[in-house]
Parts: sequence; structure tokens; C-alpha cells
Amino acid sequence: MIQLEKGDSLEVSLKHICVGLGWQAQTNGSDDFDLDASAFMVGADKQIPEEPYFVYYNGSKNASGYVVSPDGAAKHWGDNLTGGTGVKDDETIEFFLDKVNPNVLEIDVVASIYHYKQRSQTFGDVKNAYIRIYDCDTKDEIAKYDLADDFSGMASVEFGKLVRKGANWTFEAVGLGHQYGLDGLVQKYAKNFI
Repeated sequence: MIQLEKGDSLEVSLKHICVGLGWQAQTNGSDDFDLDASAFMVGADKQIPEEPYFVYYNGSKNASGYVVSPDGAAKHWGDNLTGGTGVKDDETIEFFLDKVNPNVLEIDVVASIYHYKQRSQTFGDVKNAYIRIYDCDTKDEIAKYDLADDFSGMASVEFGKLVRKGANWTFEAVGLGHQYGLDGLVQKYAKNFI
């Protein structure tokens, strides 16, 4: 397992990977910390080609109750509103890299705090927050990024991106924090749909 730092990259030989987000359940005043994992599947213009290529907790669900991208390559397992122990994933996005639409060249994986402004919450306030990549089949962890320490004062983090390199994929650790939440990331990657 690799402990990722900003700027690191690694080749992803697997076609079936998961990204897990975890944090310790806690409150700030009377409000729970609600973190969200999301993915923007973007083309050469760094924009999603259609609205459903923004895979997040509140996207359109299929008959099984999951949010799935139109190509079937990304599946959001569901929304956790409070967190858990901080040692187990609370939200997961599953990727089948061999199914990704050929026009999607990059998958940007982000973590954000729901209602960060109203609740005055940032990643610096969250205990044991992390995001990790692992083999969906064997559960072997490939890489992990600690979110709390590096992103004090931030409401969203562009954790990393899966980048298509011909028939292969590379994961690049972006580690870019923002004071705005998921709304700001939608303005960045989904301009045509807001």
C-alpha cells in the first residue's frame, strides 16, 4: 500500500477498483459531519459529456437503487450522513475501467462536506477522514490519502484523478483543497449543466 502525497502517480493495472471515503462520526454543535464522495467523468475539455457522468449521492438511481454512470463504468454505493469509526469506508464509488466511455479521458474523484457553510465545518474539524483506492475483488488496498491534516479550512478536496493513457489508466494524486464545497466543483466540471 502506498501512502499518497500530492503529485504522486501510479499505474493502475486493475480494471475493477473502488474508492472508499471514511471518517469518524462526530458532531459540530448539534450537526453531524456529512462527507460525500463524488466522481466527475470528463472529456478532453475537462467537462462531463452528459449530466449523469457526474456520479454522486443524489444522482439518478437505477432500478437497483444505485447511481450509475450511463456507460455502467461508475457506481455510487450510497450516501452516509454521519460517518462511522474512521477505520472503515462510509461511502464507496466502484469503477469498471474497461467499460468507461471512450470520450471520457479522466475521472476526477472528490470529497466534500455537505452543508459546510451552514454548519461551519471544514476538513480540519473532521476526525480520521481519509480516502483510499483498493482492488474491489480482493479488497487489497492500493493507496490511501489522509484528508484531515492537509486540508484544514477546506470544504472540498480534489483527491485524485484516473487518467486514460491509451488502453491503460494512471492514478494521479491531485490533493487540491477548496474553501467551496461540491457546488464549486460542479461549476468547474459541469458548466453546461448548471
